[in-house]
Amino acid sequence: MVNFIPTFLVRERGLNITIAASFTSIMLGAGIVSQPLGGYSDKVSRRFLLGASLLALSICFPCSMIADYPTSLVLLAASGLTLFISYPIIFAIAGDIVPNREMGTAIGIVFGLGHMGGNTIAPIVVGKAADYIGLGQALLLISAFSLIGAAFCVLLPSRKIEQ
Repeated sequence: MVNFIPTFLVRERGLNITIAASFTSIMLGAGIVSQPLGGYSDKVSRRFLLGASLLALSICFPCSMIADYPTSLVLLAASGLTLFISYPIIFAIAGDIVPNREMGTAIGIVFGLGHMGGNTIAPIVVGKAADYIGLGQALLLISAFSLIGAAFCVLLPSRKIEQ
């Protein structure tokens, strides 16, 4: 998703590349700030916090695509915040599910598959979808996956599984 934001902002919203890149940097900067906040899942339900962040992402990102400036910038920053807060929570959930002696393997698999899907496969899928339905619609389609992910959070364990 992040890979195509500058292109979308230039082609579809008419921004120059410097402003588009700045918008994307603000989104990513919000993500840097939010990742430590994922540790809050140690105090509240991980599945609740993950589900809430994915639900918020499924609302904030599509709205950022249609809102006018400065609202679009605020929504894009909120998208970064809600997207990146989920990463440490996902790793914590992996740690909750597997025995301690297998935690490194489990987190390695989650990290590897996440990067393979998010950084290798997703750009190809979104790019191909953009060829057929347009970049804006392809980004809306990919953001729908966060809504699906939020729904699946109810299937996650509510607390650490005792080994």
